[in-house]
Amino acid sequence: MQALDDKTLSAVALLTSLLLPLVLLGIGQMTSHSQATRIWTRGVAMYSLGFLLIALRNVIPDLASIVVANCLFVMGYGELLQGLKLFFNRPVSRGWMVYVVPLFAVLLFMHVNTPGGQEVRVIATSFLMCCLSFAIAAEFYRAAMQSTAVQHASNAGERRVLLVFCAVFAISAAAMGARGTIVAIATQGVDSTLMLKLVVSTSFVLAIFVNFILAAGLPLLVSGAYSATCLPAEASLRKAEEVGGLGTLVADLRTLAFTANSVLVRMLGLAPEQRLTVQTWQALLHPDDRTRAREVLDAVLKGRAHTAKNEYRIRRPDNGEVRWLSVSSEISTDPLTAEPVLLSSMRDITDLKQAELAAVRARELADQASNAKSSFLATMSHEIRTPMNAILGMLNLLQTTPLTARQRDYASKTEGAAQSLLGLLNDILDFSKVEAGKMTLESEPFHLERLLRNLAVVLSANVGARDVEVLFDIDPALPVMLRGDAMRLQQVLINLGGNAIKFTPRGQVVLRLHKVDETADAVTLAFAVQDSGIGIAPQHQAHIFSGFSQAEGSTTRRFGGTGLGLAISQRLVNMMGGAIELTSAEGEGSTFAFALQLPKVAQIAQPLPAPAPQSVLIVDDNPTACALLQRMVEAWGWQCDLAHNPEQALALFARQPDAAQPAYSLVLMDWHLAHQDGWETTRQLLACAAQHAQPAPTVIMLTPRGNDALAQRSGAEQHMVKGLLNKPFTSGMLHDAWEQASTTDAPVLAALPGAGAVRRLQGMRVLVVEDNLLNQQVAEELLSREGALVFMAGNGRLGVDAVAAAKPQFDAVLMDLQMPVLDGYAATQEIRHTLGLAHLPVIAMTANALESDRLACIAAGMSEHIGKPFDMDKLVALLLRVTGLRPPGEADDVRHLTLVAESPLPQVDGLDLATALNRMSGMRTLYVRSASELVRTLGTVVGDLQHHLAAGEPLAARMLLHTLKGNAATLGAGALATFAAELEARCSTGATVHIGAAQLEALGDAIAVARHSLSQAIALLAPPDAPAASTAPGADSLAACATVLRELLALAEAQDMAVLMRFAEVRTQLADLPDGLCDQLDAALQNLDLDAAKTVCSTVLARLEK
Repeated sequence: MQALDDKTLSAVALLTSLLLPLVLLGIGQMTSHSQATRIWTRGVAMYSLGFLLIALRNVIPDLASIVVANCLFVMGYGELLQGLKLFFNRPVSRGWMVYVVPLFAVLLFMHVNTPGGQEVRVIATSFLMCCLSFAIAAEFYRAAMQSTAVQHASNAGERRVLLVFCAVFAISAAAMGARGTIVAIATQGVDSTLMLKLVVSTSFVLAIFVNFILAAGLPLLVSGAYSATCLPAEASLRKAEEVGGLGTLVADLRTLAFTANSVLVRMLGLAPEQRLTVQTWQALLHPDDRTRAREVLDAVLKGRAHTAKNEYRIRRPDNGEVRWLSVSSEISTDPLTAEPVLLSSMRDITDLKQAELAAVRARELADQASNAKSSFLATMSHEIRTPMNAILGMLNLLQTTPLTARQRDYASKTEGAAQSLLGLLNDILDFSKVEAGKMTLESEPFHLERLLRNLAVVLSANVGARDVEVLFDIDPALPVMLRGDAMRLQQVLINLGGNAIKFTPRGQVVLRLHKVDETADAVTLAFAVQDSGIGIAPQHQAHIFSGFSQAEGSTTRRFGGTGLGLAISQRLVNMMGGAIELTSAEGEGSTFAFALQLPKVAQIAQPLPAPAPQSVLIVDDNPTACALLQRMVEAWGWQCDLAHNPEQALALFARQPDAAQPAYSLVLMDWHLAHQDGWETTRQLLACAAQHAQPAPTVIMLTPRGNDALAQRSGAEQHMVKGLLNKPFTSGMLHDAWEQASTTDAPVLAALPGAGAVRRLQGMRVLVVEDNLLNQQVAEELLSREGALVFMAGNGRLGVDAVAAAKPQFDAVLMDLQMPVLDGYAATQEIRHTLGLAHLPVIAMTANALESDRLACIAAGMSEHIGKPFDMDKLVALLLRVTGLRPPGEADDVRHLTLVAESPLPQVDGLDLATALNRMSGMRTLYVRSASELVRTLGTVVGDLQHHLAAGEPLAARMLLHTLKGNAATLGAGALATFAAELEARCSTGATVHIGAAQLEALGDAIAVARHSLSQAIALLAPPDAPAASTAPGADSLAACATVLRELLALAEAQDMAVLMRFAEVRTQLADLPDGLCDQLDAALQNLDLDAAKTVCSTVLARLEK
């Protein structure tokens, strides 16, 4: 074999060095492993450069041609190894570079210092390269065998091919390493020049061939294995991205080069051949989103955020459509290059956004509908409350007039139905406000005892005729004053208590209030309303607090109601920071409980002082009531004994008192005992005390029925007890009842609020600006009953004029808001600004109950706001507060609720004035008026009865006697009422009437006695300017009548509704006007027909002047 010359070898080596990188670059592009291609290209370039140096060994000095070339071989081998690992998806590591520099130093040292000449140095260097080549070949094979791609190759033959390539590479490396040895041996016995050229040429050509195959074949093998395993996985991933519509983007953070999948290209509306760049992405973004997207990208690039999720709008360049994209990005590391990249996934959420926008529009429409509903409810509130004000006011006034028992029953039931309707209206409005988030809570100091007193009054009224006992279990250690929304808290308790009463046909309802925890600034209170009623089945408890829902449909039918109360209560308690919890068992009752933390305030009112020690006997057949009452009195240090029936009470009372068991000074007697009522038991106890020569104890009667039933007891029975206390009651209410009972000798009825009570607004000048005539009448009579001097104005303009002309000025103005000519807002502003009366109290009266209405009233310059129909006690309290006036005789202590009597009640034989006035709410003027009317009609009763009997009209006779009985009983003429009842019983429709001359004569005598007594009562009770009625008016009386009629005529001509009150005061003077003119005038005024009233007054005056 003839050796090639040096020029040929050099040309082949140079050509190989140029071709190998180009071939490898093409293969790398085919396999899409750009980073691996770069590494492999560098290795081949180093390897080829080594060949080039050897090829030019005759030109370049020996040191460069041997040492440098071998170092390049080593570095080239290392890069080839790293490229191979990268193809097999193994981490890239260049730790081997640490060994290159020491190896280069060793090779240089051996080449320079090895003794024996150049041949020895070449042999030594080549031997070292041989060992290194074998080591690199072994690492190639190990890396290939551990590769997932090769392990999952299509067949084992591919592994053998890879092994062959590695073996060939090893042989080539061995030949390259052994070439120096061959040269050295050959030069001993063969033509050294020929042998050297032959060996070198052969080994060189073989190395070029083998390394060419290595550079080209091994990547092809790896690419095949990669295509067999990785490409299907990538195809599946791309298919999943296509199906899921997931666009992906990889951004090189060093170069900001973007790589996007086909889904993202289509999503963005780009052409398939168009590349996505930073500039393209910015151009696609909606102008309003570009700044935000840039800020997010800057935050990620600067390390302020590792991940980001945002929503952007883009405008597609192909059709101009605006689309919404959800973009999630995070910083990651490329597993192949270990370089940081930004990975982003994008999803088209345009349909979702459109659904959200549709939901927003629907919500806006719902809000508009809700606002319209709220506005409608507010309007309906005004429209319903306005007539409700008149209905309730008139019913209140009706019950102060003389009524038969049946009429009073009808009026009472009508008022109850009207109150229920008003409560239903309030529930609907409250639920609407809570639902709309417009309900606000106040945070004001309130007196806990006063709240409980008000609650006791309401719950007692709710009991009605039910066989239900309401009890309070109140912790005596509670603070006196707290801060919060007392009205809403009371509303919750009224609702829970009212429901408990409603769903308890028989049994008891207990309100428990105890202190759970206390700090320096706040106290946590536990509220619970427990009943023994029907209970709630477990399947119905889950939705008991839902709006418009009760335990079940049949409950609504049986007990009524909308089911809103519990929903409102739960939401109010939630707003206060608590939650109502339900414990219930069907047929065993229910307990509604919640806890609230309320701030404490300075002790403005001090706790009640403990009364002096007493020995108390409690008589009650309810063990729970006994236990609660015992705990209450023992907290004051009182000695207490319990009796659960009359027999036990009598046994305890009959024992001989001693130092250890003193005689009872106080008896707390339940009115409704099981087998014998409290009145009979009281009579027996007092008789027992007298029999044993013991002092009679003070007896306080306990009742759930209210004060009305007391009027049905005889005077002797009323004198047995010194106090009456309605259940439920607080310790403060018991304290007051004890104080009142121990300091008065009057019978219990005289001590109750009512007859003879001081009128709380005595002398207050009040202007009522109201366009509704019915409401004018209600306001005037209710305020007049409290002693106020009431003036009327029919609209805002008349109201302003009245204020401007008033001398002295009014103490307060009650201003309706919706009126013709000038509404309440404008009228108030004129009063404030035009008239300059900045401090005149102006109180808005409106049926609108929303907080916004109250704020609007305050903004208009009004002093306060009260809703219609108004509670008289609240209105009185409000008037007293804004005017700074105090009711006559009111005690400073908030505990004293009973007012001092205006004058002693006169005693008239044959009349029970106390009972009669109690029925009329203490209105003496009303009694005088009613008594005068009865006196006027009594004279014709006997004659009318004789006429009906003679004409065979038993029904008419019976009705006449029935009316006589009711009127006489109402005015306290008990004897006449009793005799009329006996005669009424003798009458029956269609039967013979057994009423003879003797009975008629006896009736006439009874009427004469009653007429005399009534006339005497009229004289004693009539106001100083209203002389008693006379059956024979004289000249002085006629002159007085003329004066009064002129006064009434002037008021009627001025359209002043004060004419109503004035007529009520002077009616007894006009009772005997001829031809029933007084009745005509009364009817005209009752119908608010002032023109007819003026006609009557003018007619009477014309007759009197003649």
